[in-house]
Amino acid sequence: MATNMRRINNSWIELERKAQGRVCWLLLVNGLCSIGNNRRK
Repeated sequence: MATNMRRINNSWIELERKAQGRVCWLLLVNGLCSIGNNRRK
């Protein structure tokens, strides 16, 4: 039971890391897009 819980916990940590990475990537892309839009004006 303990090993199973540990495995579930590890997979959750991995999912959280992936989610954070995706959020950072989206923010980065949005930031670059907004910089590009500001230059055109």
